[in-house]
Amino acid sequence: MINATGGDGLDHAGSPGLLHERLAGVPLGWRLGDGLSGPVLAVFGLLLVALLALAWWSSRRARRAAAAAGTPAEGPTAVLGRLVPLLPFTTVLVALVVPLAAVLYLVTTTGWTALEQAVLRRPQPAGIDRR
Repeated sequence: MINATGGDGLDHAGSPGLLHERLAGVPLGWRLGDGLSGPVLAVFGLLLVALLALAWWSSRRARRAAAAAGTPAEGPTAVLGRLVPLLPFTTVLVALVVPLAAVLYLVTTTGWTALEQAVLRRPQPAGIDRR
């Protein structure tokens, strides 16, 4: 039995065969610019909403951290203090142009990072270090 890929795992066009696999009927190699049908809109929409929610949460944490650190009102540090909370939203912009497989990767890694931040940087009880 011969499949569409050669022994090197690449299809006849030279791209990895994984990009031809599907998630809810949408090929993993599909980009938003390739067209918006029912399942494409649903899959990309769900993933983009998840990325937006994660970006909002990360941005909120960055603002709180900047406020706790006491960022100055003027100068280059103040500009950075205003830009850093916006950086998580660049992930959403990137997701608009990369294939579905990369969007799925971005959602997974961003979600994992948010979960790590929530667990590892949670407030500790006052007497936790006393023995």
